[in-house]
Amino acid sequence: MAYQDSVQSFVRALRAPTDPPRPGDPQKIDIASEAWYATSFYVPRKAEVILEWCMTRLLKDGTRYPASNPASDLRYWKLLQGILLSVRSKGSKTGSGSNTWLLPLLNRVPLLPIVLSMLSSSLDLPVQKRNELYFHSSKSLALVWSLAAPKFSPDNLLECFGAMLRVLNEETVGSDESTGLIEICMLVTSSLHTALSNSSNKKKLSQAFMTSHIGVWLSFTSKERATYSAIRTEICDVGVELLFNVDSLKQIAESTRAKPLFEALQTHISSSSPHLLSNLPFLMTAFTNAIKKRRSLFSSGDSPIADAHSLAMLFFSSCEEILRGVGTLHGTQVWQSRLDLLKVVEDESLLSPRSEDTAVLLKEEVGSCVECLTSADDENVQIAVQCLCVLSRIDHDLLEAVTSRILSKFLTVLQPPREEYPVTPAHEFLFLALSYHSKTRTLPVHISRLVDSCALPSPYLSSLSIRTSYDGLVASPALTTSHLDRLSKAVRTFITPGQTLDTARRVIDMLRDIWERFHDVEKASAADYERGARKKRRTSISESTRKAREEDADAPAVSFVLATRIVAVVLSSLPLHTVTEAEQAKVQAIVTESFDGFVREAIRASTDAAISGSSDRRRDVWAAQVVGAAALRLLYTLQMSVPARHLPSDQNDLGDLAAAVLKVDGTLPEYGVEIFRYLIHHESHPPNVQRQQDLFDAVLTFLEVHLPAVRSAPQAWLGRSSQLSSDETGSAFAAVALLRLLLDRNLQIVNAYASSAQQERLLNLLHLADVELGYEDAQRGLSLVATVHECLHSANFWEQENIRSSLFVVQHARTSFLDTVDVAKPKKNAKKRASPHSESQICEAVKAYTFLLYAPTECFPKTSRNDFLRRAVVLDFLLGSMTSASTHRALQVVRTFLAKTFSFLGSWGHEASGRYLHHLMTSPLPVSAEQVTRELVHGHLVASFRAAVRGSTEALLDAIKICREQPLGSWLLLKDSDIPLRSSTQQLMDIAMADTSVSSFPPGLAGQLSTLFEHVFDQLHPLLQCLASHNVTERDEIMSYSDILLLWSRVITFGKYLGHPKNPSPGLGTQIAQAFGSAMHAVLVSELQLFSREEDRESHLQHIVTHVCLHAPINILSAL
Repeated sequence: MAYQDSVQSFVRALRAPTDPPRPGDPQKIDIASEAWYATSFYVPRKAEVILEWCMTRLLKDGTRYPASNPASDLRYWKLLQGILLSVRSKGSKTGSGSNTWLLPLLNRVPLLPIVLSMLSSSLDLPVQKRNELYFHSSKSLALVWSLAAPKFSPDNLLECFGAMLRVLNEETVGSDESTGLIEICMLVTSSLHTALSNSSNKKKLSQAFMTSHIGVWLSFTSKERATYSAIRTEICDVGVELLFNVDSLKQIAESTRAKPLFEALQTHISSSSPHLLSNLPFLMTAFTNAIKKRRSLFSSGDSPIADAHSLAMLFFSSCEEILRGVGTLHGTQVWQSRLDLLKVVEDESLLSPRSEDTAVLLKEEVGSCVECLTSADDENVQIAVQCLCVLSRIDHDLLEAVTSRILSKFLTVLQPPREEYPVTPAHEFLFLALSYHSKTRTLPVHISRLVDSCALPSPYLSSLSIRTSYDGLVASPALTTSHLDRLSKAVRTFITPGQTLDTARRVIDMLRDIWERFHDVEKASAADYERGARKKRRTSISESTRKAREEDADAPAVSFVLATRIVAVVLSSLPLHTVTEAEQAKVQAIVTESFDGFVREAIRASTDAAISGSSDRRRDVWAAQVVGAAALRLLYTLQMSVPARHLPSDQNDLGDLAAAVLKVDGTLPEYGVEIFRYLIHHESHPPNVQRQQDLFDAVLTFLEVHLPAVRSAPQAWLGRSSQLSSDETGSAFAAVALLRLLLDRNLQIVNAYASSAQQERLLNLLHLADVELGYEDAQRGLSLVATVHECLHSANFWEQENIRSSLFVVQHARTSFLDTVDVAKPKKNAKKRASPHSESQICEAVKAYTFLLYAPTECFPKTSRNDFLRRAVVLDFLLGSMTSASTHRALQVVRTFLAKTFSFLGSWGHEASGRYLHHLMTSPLPVSAEQVTRELVHGHLVASFRAAVRGSTEALLDAIKICREQPLGSWLLLKDSDIPLRSSTQQLMDIAMADTSVSSFPPGLAGQLSTLFEHVFDQLHPLLQCLASHNVTERDEIMSYSDILLLWSRVITFGKYLGHPKNPSPGLGTQIAQAFGSAMHAVLVSELQLFSREEDRESHLQHIVTHVCLHAPINILSAL
């Protein structure tokens, strides 16, 4: 090329005013690159000349349009990298004395403007080219950065830092990290950090950062991204140092109003950039740490920590102003940032007891959180409750003034129909409040607030009616089982002796007030229907007015229901053992007075309303019935608790009224269940057999009507009485509740007072549950299957003698049709048994045996045990003629029952043992029933051999015949499950050798056994010879032949036992061992690597040595 003719031509080309120097010539970068890599072209100080030209070009043309900007041209950076590598490498001909000219060159041509130009122009390149540019430029910069860094100015570094942040913000989240960009960022960040440490005018840098670069820094630090996480910490640290250095902190401390930082934050964090709100907690944490490190700067007198805390709370206040300025459009981001800010206050312990301003500020936060609880946004409500939890941990005294409002909001806001309501944060707050009042011994105050929160406003402040929200109100956080359990433990532990009487009096008075409010409204409603007395003549009212008055009664009615749950927990948990007898007498008097007074009145009023409502369909008695149910629930709870002996004993009038309500149509299922529960307990103390049986009739009738509907219920019952509504689902849930009531708490009463017919009706209802499906149910709640399964696993159930006898009677009746089946002729009756009616009977019989599987075998009456065994055998025959998919499960149930019972009896003989053994050995067998079938075959074969010794050989000869007819060679290799049991032949030979001697067999039997031996030997011997002819290396092959080898070992032993002259081919065993030896040795050596403990490795190594010792002689002999 002409430019390499002389040094002057080359230099003139690089310094030409145009690029390329002449039209048609290559560009200057190509001329320089070719000259550099041309080893034959000599230029004095070539590296210095070309490097100076290249860097000067990058510096001067860096402001051009990106398409013509050399800083974004990869060729320049590759050339720079090649030259610098050559200059810095040892042994290069141009490497000696490089610093003598390179350092002055870097002083003449500043590096940072080049980096700034490269970063700014790179954003217009495609991703792949951009990453290549970062890679090669980072290699070049790394070679000279340490030489140029001492001359970097902080202002230029800050500009590069801002450009770097803009590039990082443009990188997409899904893109891969650029290692070159990371290296450039590390160089710039580390140099800026060093410059900041040595700078004497940090205030200027801080102002420049807040003016020009804080926006991009906030954008980068706010993104939760996996990419560029390696440099995230360094970038955050540099930004924090710029914002919170000593000069900036002094400015923030001195200027209480005009704060440049918060002005900048308000400018960038607006309603259009809500994602930047996540920076506020991070900034507050950084600010708090900064002032703690430099607390001596803010000390006043003897309390530097207090001043530091005050400054941190001023920062918190400024952050709150920013959050309020964003508005409600991005409420979730605002509340999440507020929560994180409060966590910083908690973690850093910023609340000072002497700082009234801080307490006022946090109380404002409490007010904002309480207002948010009425928000329609569930996510905001959840975060607000979490904020309340944090404030409670900071200082619960901040919330004491509004705790009643918070508890009230929990009741009316945190409830369904919103499915995922924030129950967990609410529980946490309730536990925190309970813990606080327990520690301060002020539980009576907290209990009063809980009861008071149950008073619903009238009208109810909700878009839904009281009745629609009823179940959600009962499921509110304060009334969940977990909270009530903790409340009960707290009352028993932390109520002091001096508070016991006052607590009982207070909760009863509050409950009485709620009752009186309901009673007044209900009385007015009853008067509208001419059921009450008035002094003046009643005037006619409109239907809408009557309806409104009925709805007005719903609020105090539900309030009474909710309050009784808390009152019941408190009264039943009072620590009466800690007070004197005189105090106990006073508590007893108060409780007795209340039950003789308004509680009895509530029960009577509800029963009267239910009875009158049945005759006047216009009147709505829902409110009266839920109040009556709550009163009965309270009465029953206290009857079952410690203070039960203090309740009035004369309750016959209540029992008569409750019994009368059961005869009324349309009774609310919730009310009916509570009546049943109360009457079952009431009529057994003292026992009244006739009334108990009448009550059981009513209960069983209800169950027989509604329990079948449980199968079609959309979900399981969650255990709340409020779910027992008047619709079909509510009635089905009520049936589950009643069944659980009978089978759990009142099983002994049923056993003692229910008639045999009633017990059988109850046990027949249990068959509605598909217990054969198992209890592994992921459905949440109480289902019919779960209830029955739990009952059958209960020892208490099987200890009830009368119920146990009735259970066997029921199962006996359900299987009685099997007595009419003749198993001697199964083939002829197969079509008849396949009829739909017969299949339904078979299904019921299988279910009966499923129930019998749960029964302890020793509980079976001797009179019926043989019947169940005989019928199970018949049922097995019938199942063999069915082809449905459910047969596999049924076979497993029936055969498990037979194996369990025969094993318990210790005798396997029965009248159909021969036919049944034939059936077991020849019928198709599912995998699920293979193990239990093997046990049955083994037991029956043992019985057959013993019978043969006594002279009865029919069953054993039939078994031998079946074994002779089996094609063992191909059968053992099959994987299909729908074939008869494959181990019968092996079992027969094992039993013969274990229990008897050949001489004890009757004439002819030994010959039949010899015939069986010959049959098996002739089938397996050719197969074993074929197997010995090739090596077995795959694990699957080894496993597939294992059954054959086990059976062959039994055949050899069986032949010796019979004294038969047939023997295997000489050396067959050795050949088989060789075929399997290498594979087994490889397996053992591989398993050695799995053991980490030394003792395990030594034990396994002994197995390997033993295996080698056993097979080495074989290999040696085969070699000879």
